[in-house]
Amino acid sequence: MDHIILVCGKWKFERKKWLFEVDNDQGSKLLAANEETSYEDFVKTIYEDYEVDFAEHELELTYVLPKPKLVKKNLD
Repeated sequence: MDHIILVCGKWKFERKKWLFEVDNDQGSKLLAANEETSYEDFVKTIYEDYEVDFAEHELELTYVLPKPKLVKKNLD
């Protein structure tokens, strides 16, 4: 089982680059996931954990790739 950190916020384009602005009121959450976890599972969990009304808000999941030195290397 792996864990994914979910951070609530939005992307903004400023000074010729994209910056992620964190929603400090909502903060972040830790989500357990494995190979069986689907995109729909993530969406459902996020709507429930953040208590968001899906009829009023559209959810969009994005990600940031980690720096290469932080990625676990498979040494098999």
